Amino acid sequence: CGGGDATSTEPPGVASIIVTPSTASVQVQSTVSLTAAVRNAAGAELTGRTVSWSSSDATIASVANGVVTGIAPGTANIVVASEGRSATAQITVVPIPVATVGISPANASITVLTTTTLVATTRDANGAALTGRSIAWTSADATIATVSNGLVTGIAAGSTTITATSEGRSASAQITVTPVPVASVTIAPLAASTTVRGTTILTAVARDAAGNTLLGRQLTWTSNAPAVATVSGGEVTGVSPGVATITVSSEGRTASAQVTVTPIPVASVTVSPSTATVSVLGTTTLAAVARDASGAVLDGRVITWTSSDVAIATVVNGVVTGVAPGAATITATS
Repeated sequence: CGGGDATSTEPPGVASIIVTPSTASVQVQSTVSLTAAVRNAAGAELTGRTVSWSSSDATIASVANGVVTGIAPGTANIVVASEGRSATAQITVVPIPVATVGISPANASITVLTTTTLVATTRDANGAALTGRSIAWTSADATIATVSNGLVTGIAAGSTTITATSEGRSASAQITVTPVPVASVTIAPLAASTTVRGTTILTAVARDAAGNTLLGRQLTWTSNAPAVATVSGGEVTGVSPGVATITVSSEGRTASAQVTVTPIPVASVTVSPSTATVSVLGTTTLAAVARDASGAVLDGRVITWTSSDVAIATVVNGVVTGVAPGAATITATS
């Protein structure tokens, strides 16, 4: 109607997109910002264009307006698009680093061949617990205690340190291993005898609750009548005739045996003089000595005197009286 030419100007199309940075790393629960530059075919930046952001795996990293949030460890591609053109940035999400490791309990005591469980907790710089972290367990002395995934087993009596380590951070617990306690003590034989100055051997065994023999345990021996019998290390020595109770104890457990002490037996009797002459109605005195097997004199033994012919000679307590002429044999017995 106006008679003039009509002219229209189209905005330049998007030829490329540049995202910065093209690779980045972010921790879980932290963010990193990306920027997108939209350019035309001549490389000039275009403003006012609509761009959309998306993540190839929103379970690893999410994005909103170029702000990427780490969700879980892994790698995701963040894509920015505008007018059919796109660019990609690779985002690596790393775990929140372990700042401290705690271990519980810090001290524990177990017996040989028993176990206890230690628990290690990893935390971030804010003190929040971190789950799913790898923890390495070590024992300072595996001859005393071993550890596997926090389960500590006592090997031998002593003390050692158990350490839990995660991402270069560590914590330790002190473990004391005590011997298996003595549950009972047995003694053998339960009854024995010996002579004065003689000896007899008693043996004792310490056992655990399952009846297993416990080696290397201290055994304490006592006699209730040391005037009758003494004891040292299970060897009982007779002191005087009588009965003594010998007791052995270990870690509060006891057992006892009865030991009877008898006199040293007479091995021989000698009479002196071996020959003698006495007149009728006269007397002479004989002496008798009892001896043990080694020839030692035994005092206080009962001597019985007899005459082979009391019509010729009688004897009372070693005193011989002549009765009639002849020969008689006087015998001392003990």
